[in-house]
Amino acid sequence: MNPKEFQQKSELAKATFNAMALPTYENVSKFTTELVKTDIEYSQLSDRDKEILKLWKDIGHELFSSHNYDKVRLLYTQLDNLLMHR
Repeated sequence: MNPKEFQQKSELAKATFNAMALPTYENVSKFTTELVKTDIEYSQLSDRDKEILKLWKDIGHELFSSHNYDKVRLLYTQLDNLLMHR
């Protein structure tokens, strides 16, 4: 297991615990976001494509669930940098 896979599994475990301990809309949304990101990490896509898809999923969570617009700007900047530098 590489470090990215380990990090993704730990994020999923944390989100699972939070969703089970306190099932609020934001916690359940974070759990589903991390679940999809884990599927992306184990897919056969290139590393660049994986990062793009995971950032896109994070943007959706932050924009629609937690309404953390500062983090959305940061994530969008990271996504824009990945897309512009092929």
